[in-house]
Amino acid sequence: MTTVVSVSGGKDSTALLAFAVVSEAPDLLAVFADTGHEHPETYDYVAYLSDWLVDQGHSPIRTVRADFSGKIARRRAYLERIAAGEAENQRGAVRYTPEAAARAAEAMVATGIPFLDLCVLKGRFPSADVRFCTSELKVIPIYEQAILPALEETGYVESWQGVRADESRARASMAPVVDLGGGVFVVRPILRWRVEDVFEAHSAVGLAPNPLYLGGVSRVGCMPCIMARKDELLAIARRWPEEIDRVEAWEERVKRASKRQAASLFPTCRGRGVGIRAIVGWAQTSRGGKQYDLERLIGPHETGCSSIYGLCE
Repeated sequence: MTTVVSVSGGKDSTALLAFAVVSEAPDLLAVFADTGHEHPETYDYVAYLSDWLVDQGHSPIRTVRADFSGKIARRRAYLERIAAGEAENQRGAVRYTPEAAARAAEAMVATGIPFLDLCVLKGRFPSADVRFCTSELKVIPIYEQAILPALEETGYVESWQGVRADESRARASMAPVVDLGGGVFVVRPILRWRVEDVFEAHSAVGLAPNPLYLGGVSRVGCMPCIMARKDELLAIARRWPEEIDRVEAWEERVKRASKRQAASLFPTCRGRGVGIRAIVGWAQTSRGGKQYDLERLIGPHETGCSSIYGLCE
């Protein structure tokens, strides 16, 4: 039997990893799915967890990545045929014109950054309703590159996931154990844990939390996550403006690959504008998004500890 523990660098997966070590999970294999959309501090934190894991007598965390270079090359060839008038776009309600296809073909070049390459390939960013990022960048790579090889070797795999019921209504309805068949089981050991339990698990084994949690964010798996709230976006823009610059550049690249010649990491809604810069501006407004909030607009521009989980106390 192999226990595959998914590690993201976030609080829940760290607590799960700690629990796996303390409970002496058999043949422990910790896996990090690199999306290319993480903050540098998260990469450093995963390395810190990996070192800790080795100190506990286990193998270091294995990194897996999705690779879309083959699909991008085929899509580019297809777009070049449309641009040359050798083929017609027959898919979707909106179709590429030869001009749009030529523009998209220029942008259809693999960068080796999984998140960006996936969005360029699809010509759009994921959304709350269409979260293809999780399956394409995490679930599938972990299954193909870690679970299947382990299954061939041991014949039985438990895939441990750091999912907690109080995070969302959808997660609250999840089962603690799911049989996927063929000797693979999904196990959610911390499903009923509270957030306080999560950080207590860190302390119990001497692990510090991801430093990003001390900067006012609640999610650290992506920077920023498409589910980020106003306060998080404002904190990111103030503390790590280079992340906003990076997303803005990515939006332009995905826009060129899009049929609609438009792309935004966050959904376009009335009053919010288009693009990450507009969304950061919206994050400075009061509830309703119609009027700037003076307190949010001019401060405080703190650089010290600011945790929504009370980690600074």
